[in-house]
Amino acid sequence: MKRTLLLTLFILTLGWTLAAFAGQQDFVLHNQTGLTIDQFYCSPTTTQEWEEDVLGVDVLEDEASAEIRFSRNENSCNWDLMIVDEEGDRIVWSNVNLCEAVRITLYYANGQPTAQIEKAEAEEQVEEEEEDESTEGGAQDFILVNRTGLTIDQFYCSPSKSNNWEEDVLGMDVLEDEASAGITFSREEVSCKWDLMIVDEEGDKIVWSNIDLCKTSRITLFYDNGQPTAAAE
Repeated sequence: MKRTLLLTLFILTLGWTLAAFAGQQDFVLHNQTGLTIDQFYCSPTTTQEWEEDVLGVDVLEDEASAEIRFSRNENSCNWDLMIVDEEGDRIVWSNVNLCEAVRITLYYANGQPTAQIEKAEAEEQVEEEEEDESTEGGAQDFILVNRTGLTIDQFYCSPSKSNNWEEDVLGMDVLEDEASAGITFSREEVSCKWDLMIVDEEGDKIVWSNIDLCKTSRITLFYDNGQPTAAAE
C-alpha cells in the first residue's frame, strides 16, 4: 500500500506549527528554481518505486512553499526526492535525512540544481533572531542569507534616495557561504526603500536597488543561471 503524504500549500510563508500528530520527517519545501514544479515525489531510499505525486493536481510556483507532512507511524528517515518542472525535466536528490531536516530549498547555483537542507537547530536560531529583531529593531529589519557560493566580505545598505553607501554593515566580520546574519535598524528609521551592495571575496561588487525593506523579513542572495539574484520574502 502506498504511503499517504498530507500537503498544505501556502505562498511566501515560512513559519509553521507542528501538529500533535505530525511525523518526525515533516518539512517545508521552498521553490527557488525559477520554474514551476509540476510534480514532486518523495520515497524511502530503500524503496524502488516513486509512489504517487505529492502535489496531486496542484503545482508549486516559483518562490512558493509547501508543507510536507508524514504519518506519526512513519519510521524511515532517509528519503529520495524528485521534482518534475514545467519543462518536463526530472531532478533527483538521494538519501536525504528528513528526520533532521525542517526546510528544504530548491534552487540553481551556477546552473546546477541544488537542494539546501536546513536542520532544526539552524531554523530555531533564525526564528530567535527574527523574534529579537521584531521586539527591539526597526520596521526594516531582515535576515540576510548568503547562498552565493562565496564569502561576502562587505555589505552595504543605503536609502535609495541617498547617494552615499555609508559604512560596511559587517564591519570586521564576513558572511560565509550558507551563513545568515540579522540586519537591524534603528526604530526611528522611516525610509522603506533601500539599495543593497555586497563585495565578495573576489572583490566583485553586486548591487540591488529600490528594495522595500518594510515589507521584507528575509533576503537570500544566490546565483541563478550565473546571474546574481536576491529573493526577498
